[in-house]
Amino acid sequence: MDHDQAERIQARRLEQMKALTEAARTVMRAPSLPATLQAITDAARSIVGAHQSACSLSQADDRSRAISALSLSDKYAAWRADAQPADRPGIQAWIGEINRPARMTQGEIEAHPGWPGPDAGAGERPPMRGWLAAPLIGNDGRHLGLIELSDKIDGEFDEVDESIVVQLAQFAASAIERVQVEISLRESEARFRHMADSAPALIWMTDDQGRFVFANMHYDHLFGRPAMEMLGTGWRNTILPEDLPAFECAFFAAFHARRPFQAEVRVTAREGQLRWLRCEGVARLDDSGRFLGYTGCNVDISAAKHAEAELRRLNETLERRVAERTAQLAASEARFRTYFESSPDLVFLIRVQPDGVGLFEALNPTAERFTGLRAEEVIGRRAEEVMPAEVAQKTAERYRSCVEQDRKVTYECSYDVEGERRIVDVILVPMGDAEGGSRLVLGSARDITRQRTLEEQLRQAQKMEAVGQLTGGIAHDFNNLLTGIVGALALLQRRVEAGRTEGLDRYTGVAMASAQRAAALTQRLLAFARRQPLDPRPVEANRLVGSMEELLRRTLGPAISLEMTLAPELWPTLCDPNQLENAILNLAINARDAMPEGGRLMIETANAQLDAAYARAQGGEVRPGDYVAIGVSDTGTGMPPEVLERAFEPFFTTKPLGQGTGLGLSMLYGFVRQSGGHVRIFSEPGQGTCFRLYLPRHRGSLETAEAEVRPLRAPRADAGETVLIVEDEPAVRMLVLEALEELGYAALEAADGPAGLGILQSGARIDLLVTDVGLPGLNGRQLADAARQMRPGLKVLFITGYAYDAMLGQDRLETGTELMTKPFAMDELVERIRTMIDAG
Repeated sequence: MDHDQAERIQARRLEQMKALTEAARTVMRAPSLPATLQAITDAARSIVGAHQSACSLSQADDRSRAISALSLSDKYAAWRADAQPADRPGIQAWIGEINRPARMTQGEIEAHPGWPGPDAGAGERPPMRGWLAAPLIGNDGRHLGLIELSDKIDGEFDEVDESIVVQLAQFAASAIERVQVEISLRESEARFRHMADSAPALIWMTDDQGRFVFANMHYDHLFGRPAMEMLGTGWRNTILPEDLPAFECAFFAAFHARRPFQAEVRVTAREGQLRWLRCEGVARLDDSGRFLGYTGCNVDISAAKHAEAELRRLNETLERRVAERTAQLAASEARFRTYFESSPDLVFLIRVQPDGVGLFEALNPTAERFTGLRAEEVIGRRAEEVMPAEVAQKTAERYRSCVEQDRKVTYECSYDVEGERRIVDVILVPMGDAEGGSRLVLGSARDITRQRTLEEQLRQAQKMEAVGQLTGGIAHDFNNLLTGIVGALALLQRRVEAGRTEGLDRYTGVAMASAQRAAALTQRLLAFARRQPLDPRPVEANRLVGSMEELLRRTLGPAISLEMTLAPELWPTLCDPNQLENAILNLAINARDAMPEGGRLMIETANAQLDAAYARAQGGEVRPGDYVAIGVSDTGTGMPPEVLERAFEPFFTTKPLGQGTGLGLSMLYGFVRQSGGHVRIFSEPGQGTCFRLYLPRHRGSLETAEAEVRPLRAPRADAGETVLIVEDEPAVRMLVLEALEELGYAALEAADGPAGLGILQSGARIDLLVTDVGLPGLNGRQLADAARQMRPGLKVLFITGYAYDAMLGQDRLETGTELMTKPFAMDELVERIRTMIDAG
């Protein structure tokens, strides 16, 4: 080599080293991984002087995920828009195996066993003209990728070129690892931020001076102010001024002692609302044990405080444990681990594989203590393997739903803890994708057994308060009615004693009217309690509604139009037709009162099938099956939500004093429920109201009883007809005996069941047994059963002030037995007695 040639080589190397230095600066300043690869590729082609260069960053053994950059000179400008780096798995994999540079001429390339051939990819990328490659080797010796050049501008690639490319590869590997570390840190920080912002609690961190350096987005939700305003000492502005000194004293006392912090404090939330927070924090240390500050979370316990106040008003003691409800997994392991391990909630992480199988990834100490399971025994195992069967099944359904719908899922489940059944409130939050196509689900659970117990105690207290209101209403109405009865009878007695008989019918009328109103009130109370005695029969609702049309039109008046839409082939139903008529008439009257300026009343019938989903939505109040639906709708004033909620309450009415008892709708509700049916109300203020009555379909025969035609005659007794009266109330027994004796009956009496049984055992003639149901010693049902064993075919008439199903049970009345409810008119009683005896 002559002197000039040596100087040229030296000058060339100097220029390349300068270019290499500048390239290193450019590579280190690249803002992203793709930009870094492109800077490396452009620098390699420029420094060496080649028409083609490429830089590829491999992803383990998955070449489909490799990141590449390509640089072409003007010679190959036609390929710049669409060209991709050549994928030569054979020869590129060879570089990865030997993990050292390689330099070949075109002939050597084509002779290499890994060369795909001269036509491979022809037309899709520029052709190769010689080849120089250097591997990218990480600090730990890993193969990261390679730099490759082809088609040198001047001659073949030489040792100088190879040396330059190797040095560039070293710079490139360092730059790539730096960028990868920065990306990992950003992703870790983003995952932590997502976890913290998704938590249903206020999560915070301080520095070693007690100043806030982190506050999650729940601060924005609770206070209506950006979380950034909480940093430093901004959080102080949320605490009530009178609570702040004591809170700060407790906080910094725990802070300086490096011990766990716990306090309850009042804060001013958005729109000035007063809220209670339970605040907890623990010390945060780095790997060397240096104190970094506190990590903590604040949970809104306002509901618990309000429940305590309400239970104190009802003389109940409320002990409600409010646990933190934090359910997020830290993406930043160092920060989240403190929160994860110190949370009083049960926190766990599940990896849901593509086939839907969930594997435990983490379990915090609270969950270990609650379940009795150790984290090392659980991690990596299926949920179904480590949890009780009923809990595992519900958990699996929920975490699959959480992943499939990509939304938060909440549910409750029961768990046996040391032989005690505990209720747990669970929140599942999707945390995004994981490796291998899996999805992560973060779960948080807390024990709400105590809360549920206290809520039930509160409901029971409210029920007792409602019973008190009901009793007061009943006493008020009955006192009014008894005043009318007692007053009328007193005046009647005074007139009789004075020998003045004129105008007595006025006092008897007042007493009878008050007694009838009292009877009606009793029937309405029994209807509301679903205890009224009904006479269920097969009913054609269309025929019944149609027969009421004239009555309804007269009731509604000319200003309200009546429209009927009756479904063809309507199923029959089984109910008391009289009660159904009363229910429809009551709804029509209410509709009329709601349309003082006139309007429309629509009555419609339809067949309805209520499925299991509908039944569950009604809280089990109705069974799935076939029903006859009767709808009564109006265009009246409608009901606001607070009135709609209380529509079926006894004695609740919106009508003026004296115009309604408040029992009409409660009676309707009781009748429908006792008939095995269901009632729905739909109403909007100003839009009208719609009542829908669902009565069970009757599948038996529909028999229409024809009224028996018999000549009218006074219900006097035939010779010798005898009636046995068993009644423990002397006044009732005396009235019945006198009424029967006036009509020529031979009447026998007994004051209790055993006395009545003695008469039945005698040889006396008895054509009919009239007995009260609630007798002392031997009740009416037992007496009737014994009587019919001794005297088969004996007819029995029960009289009672109790309900049918309360006193006689759920059995239907047997043939030859009937029931009358007190109070009743004596004429009705003797007519019923005459009818039963004549029935033979």
